[in-house]
Amino acid sequence: MQIAETIFHILTLLVLVAMAARYGLARGIHGYHKDAMGASADPEAPGVTLVFRALYLAIGFGTLAVALGYAVLVFRVTPDLGYGTGYAFVMASVLAVPMLAVTWRVERMSGVKTPWRVILAGTVLAVIAYALSLIG
Repeated sequence: MQIAETIFHILTLLVLVAMAARYGLARGIHGYHKDAMGASADPEAPGVTLVFRALYLAIGFGTLAVALGYAVLVFRVTPDLGYGTGYAFVMASVLAVPMLAVTWRVERMSGVKTPWRVILAGTVLAVIAYALSLIG
């Protein structure tokens, strides 16, 4: 059971790092954001690009911070962190639930594909890993 738990924690961590890299290292506005804006704004305007870059950096580094906290707590880098798994689950949920809700709603409203499926997959992996830690 402990091996399965570790595998799901590693997969959850990989999803967090992938999302952090996708946004933190973004060069320009993602296609789905351009499509969602439609004709309402010029996606190439300097102000729009600057706002999206700031947003992407905040999302990227915020997600990276959660990933690092998740790794430290789940893999008990510091001794005596019995509460670590629950804390990591809460951190992942606090990040994932709003991101999931917003991206899902944007896709429904605009018809433009967003990464809500990846966020959902990461959330499901975190729930499974946490459940396995409680069992085993």
